[in-house]
Amino acid sequence: MSSKSNKLTAFIKTISDLKYDYFEGLALSRQERRALKAFDKYRLEALKSSQGHPLFSQRFLEIRHIEHTLDYREFIK
Repeated sequence: MSSKSNKLTAFIKTISDLKYDYFEGLALSRQERRALKAFDKYRLEALKSSQGHPLFSQRFLEIRHIEHTLDYREFIK
């Protein structure tokens, strides 16, 4: 991973980061809890709509990518 990537990710907090904090027993803000709930709803709806579709696996991987790279605040707009 390049130092440029490290600098970028140092300024965002992802859904994955929030899940890690939650499972470590750290307190989440109301906004962070709302983002987790919104992401879970998005994830479930996206996977349900592509269930049985030939591209289900690809959709699953896309959602995982979003979980690990997108700032959590994108889910509470």
